[in-house]
Amino acid sequence: MGTRLMGTLDRDMMMTEDDQRSDGRGSISSLAMASVAIKRLRAQKPLEPIALKAQDFQVCVTVIEGRGLTGVNMDPVVCVQVGDQKQYTAVKESTNCPYYNEYFVFDFHMAPVMLFDKIITLTVCQAGKFLRTNKPLGLFKLDVATVYSAPDHQFYHKWAVLTDPDDLNSGPKGYLKCDIAVIGKGDSVKVPPKSEKDEDDIEA
Repeated sequence: MGTRLMGTLDRDMMMTEDDQRSDGRGSISSLAMASVAIKRLRAQKPLEPIALKAQDFQVCVTVIEGRGLTGVNMDPVVCVQVGDQKQYTAVKESTNCPYYNEYFVFDFHMAPVMLFDKIITLTVCQAGKFLRTNKPLGLFKLDVATVYSAPDHQFYHKWAVLTDPDDLNSGPKGYLKCDIAVIGKGDSVKVPPKSEKDEDDIEA
């Protein structure tokens, strides 16, 4: 089972494995998360039969808000995609810091080894122009395995760094605050305890 990762992020925004274990908040660094996931997957034993048996899963994503989106006269909308399934937030008019607080659920019935290879993509688009230009303003990607390997199978109140897929060296194109969880049959989502750190400090 290999993890796939797209995009490059500023090293200063990476969280170490110890940081992720002790803190349920802060910035998401997809590179740091992938590193943690890879270490854990390498430490695992060979796949057991249960990993190949179809099961019910839900991938749950809450898009909370955006900050510092690049552009002018923005009417941003967020496309949330898991594998081939897509859902969209409402359009927020004339703002670079939209507030959504919208919850999305994606249902899957498949073997865990197949689900974990699927990619979760958060794409910010200019409303009314996405279908015509197919040009996102910025996006963030990570795989389901990375989320599942996190404590309680979730990332809570994390800032995702948006990048330009055509120019990964151009720096952040904004940030999305979100919750992402992978829930199996019989699992429940646990809300992490409040942290003393400022969850709105993107650069923390």
